[in-house]
Amino acid sequence: MQDFYEYSNRLMTAPSATPSDRVMDKPQYDELFSLFDRDDLPPRTLSAEMADGYMTACAIGPRMPPMVEWLSEIFAQDTLPICGDLAAQARMLELLCLRLRDIRQRLGAESG
Repeated sequence: MQDFYEYSNRLMTAPSATPSDRVMDKPQYDELFSLFDRDDLPPRTLSAEMADGYMTACAIGPRMPPMVEWLSEIFAQDTLPICGDLAAQARMLELLCLRLRDIRQRLGAESG
């Protein structure tokens, strides 16, 4: 099993396919929320609404926690996989990162 620390390190060193000044569009937002309806996510995974609120709280707090911390809280576990479909997992994690960037940009808290 891979842990979120390893995943976040890989993600942070990979070239970004998404421009940093772009916010999420409605189809991406809807796709992210629909991925939270999967039956094969860990049982204590936050709902999409709770995860969105949690990421917003992280973004406006005094210190943005490392990715490993907020992913662990959202999925109530420290390891991957988070679902049986690795492509869906990768897309969910990609969209979560994009959503966090979106929240931070909309709130004016882009870096950190």
